[in-house]
Amino acid sequence: MLRRAILPVLLAASATALLVHLYRQSQPKPVTHQPVNQPEYILDNVAWKRFNTNGQPDLSGYAGQLSYFADSHVTGRTLSIEVHRGHAAPWTASAPTGLMPANSSLIELTRNVRVHGYWPNGEPLTIETTKLWIDPHAHQMSTGAPVVINSKGRHGTGTGLNANWLAQNVNLLFNVKMSYDAGTNQQ
Repeated sequence: MLRRAILPVLLAASATALLVHLYRQSQPKPVTHQPVNQPEYILDNVAWKRFNTNGQPDLSGYAGQLSYFADSHVTGRTLSIEVHRGHAAPWTASAPTGLMPANSSLIELTRNVRVHGYWPNGEPLTIETTKLWIDPHAHQMSTGAPVVINSKGRHGTGTGLNANWLAQNVNLLFNVKMSYDAGTNQQ
């Protein structure tokens, strides 16, 4: 007799548990959004220096903002990079945005990149492009994008550039057009 009294109670409890379970399964699950590619931290008004093996400054940089990501890449805004040439005047490169890939010493400047450097004879020059890679180890600046070079007495355009700031070599790679003002002494 006791079995007959307990059996309906157990069936009712089981049915209630099943209904509660089915109800919970039918409810939409809350969506948790993980930020996609959000920085782990952001630094404002950052200045840094890189030194060579002799303890001399090799590269100096400034960024209005740097954002560090989980994979170790860094993005920057309002960047200015100064590459040193011993006792000679440094080359400078600036851009509104940039990137430093993870596990690399390369720096990519993007959007309205402007470089102030020197021809082999020491004459100042300005380079403008939309994208520029800086390789501190090779002392190279390079791009595959369109380039404009201006200096006193000469004006050039081309696609692609390789420039070595230690050797003061500047090479436009493709579709090169260079004009010289009459009466200037060029090397």
